[in-house]
Amino acid sequence: MKLYDLAYACRLYQGEFDYAYKRMCNGLGQNPALSSPDEQTCLLQFLKRLRTWASQWISQLPDVNRDIRGLNENERLTVGHAYEELLKMGTGLRFQDTAAAKTLHALRRNTLPMWDAAIKDRFISVHGLSSGAGGQVYLEFIGYMGDEISDLEKDVTRLGYSLNSVCALVRGDGASLVKLVDEYHWITITECHQPPSPDDLEQWLGWIH
Repeated sequence: MKLYDLAYACRLYQGEFDYAYKRMCNGLGQNPALSSPDEQTCLLQFLKRLRTWASQWISQLPDVNRDIRGLNENERLTVGHAYEELLKMGTGLRFQDTAAAKTLHALRRNTLPMWDAAIKDRFISVHGLSSGAGGQVYLEFIGYMGDEISDLEKDVTRLGYSLNSVCALVRGDGASLVKLVDEYHWITITECHQPPSPDDLEQWLGWIH
């Protein structure tokens, strides 16, 4: 992934459909534990039926500031189990893979990624994975997103920036790298919109004068 591609996709992403996410982040704060009625209400309005799951699993999730690329095997397995338990709780409630991933991201938005059906299906197809193993596929996706961020870091370094500066360069609103990459996935996979090529940009800029 290139910084240009990320910045272009994230600029397109900003809009009304992102307001609910921002309200949720503001309501939960930086280190959500669902310990207060206000936090519970905020997240339950966003995803529903999490009190039982939260009491068992939130304390076992990685620290809120962990880099997605630095999760060890035990941490990844714990995330996978937490994901699977969310799927079980959501049986019959239209609360499945997309909602499970959004729940984990809401609680650890610097570390755990979101996806939707289109992004998940594309990932499964490209990597030849079984769609039946939800938790395992999500763990594979964590590794894949970590690799994307590492590729982005190479491009950012080439341009004379640091990875820590990407959020300010692209959005300027404190969004995490994990969230920005999700926005890129949503624009390019779910919405099937690819950034214009350098040749296109050069031609368009010529029309300004």
